Amino acid sequence: MKRRRKILAILMTALGMAVMAAPSAAATAPSGDTAWVLRTQYLKSNPQGGERACTKFRRISLDSGNYNWGLRIGGRQWVTRVIFLGAGWYQWRSCLIPQKNDYIHISSLGPEDPGRKAATTDRTAVVNPSGTYTWGSFLTPRS
Repeated sequence: MKRRRKILAILMTALGMAVMAAPSAAATAPSGDTAWVLRTQYLKSNPQGGERACTKFRRISLDSGNYNWGLRIGGRQWVTRVIFLGAGWYQWRSCLIPQKNDYIHISSLGPEDPGRKAATTDRTAVVNPSGTYTWGSFLTPRS
């Protein structure tokens, strides 16, 4: 548990620095559509640790409202958090951190408005069999 908190603290610090950096390609999520941040790569079943892998940061403009925020690996996806987000621009990305026999999958949203706090969602994920997977995070506005 201490390791997970340390990993989250490192990712939140990196997210804060990325928000201050030059923005990447900007995108606006159309109202009612699901927005994605994805990466495709080879993932090993039963990893024994290693370097984290992350998607590129996506700069996204969101309308104010409640969103289903979730994670995806291959054909499996899960809503891991329902979150209220204020209207504005955000820096968004997901990371996979190999652990012993599984991965910690973390997604982070950093508002460009300094008056708002960054947020994360995470879950443990198992990959079986080893292979090339598309993984990442999604945001879907709630009705």
